[in-house]
Amino acid sequence: ALSVASSMPVRALDLVAAPRAEALEVFVSRGANGIDGTIATAAGVALVPRRGANVALLGDLAFRHDIGGLLAARELRAPVVLVVVDNGGGGIFEFLPVAKVADFERLFLTPQTTDIAALAAGVGVVVHDVNDPAHFRRALSLAMGSKGPTVIVARVDRHENVRRYRDTLAAASEAAIAANGGRP
Repeated sequence: ALSVASSMPVRALDLVAAPRAEALEVFVSRGANGIDGTIATAAGVALVPRRGANVALLGDLAFRHDIGGLLAARELRAPVVLVVVDNGGGGIFEFLPVAKVADFERLFLTPQTTDIAALAAGVGVVVHDVNDPAHFRRALSLAMGSKGPTVIVARVDRHENVRRYRDTLAAASEAAIAANGGRP
């Protein structure tokens, strides 16, 4: 199964997910702020008999909002793999018109400097810090066999992320128009 946090993770999945021959259960929950309870939900899904490990894709703010869920996952030995995209907080707002507002970063980004890896390790959870796709694949492979929660932290540059996302969206749009005989 795959759990996906609201905000940018679900949008990124929607942008790049390809059709699959085999069904994949995807869970997305909406909290008061769209990110509440993400870890607890993912751990609960992982604890359902016969389902096995659950991978959850979430941002750094969703992770911080549900530290209690991480503690519960550890205590219950939930086989959940938390892939945390750490962009310094609130990256979704970079995509919105509000990004042009004066004092944007202070007012809208909810910048944070929490060391996600240190926080997870501090509560006794296995942590992998990754910095490239090959390292991520190795960490994910190791984590899938774990008997408890694992956190994989992927630090990304928020501005580079916005550029790549927009480039991917533009390429997908161009491909769709080309496939439709040049019509939008």
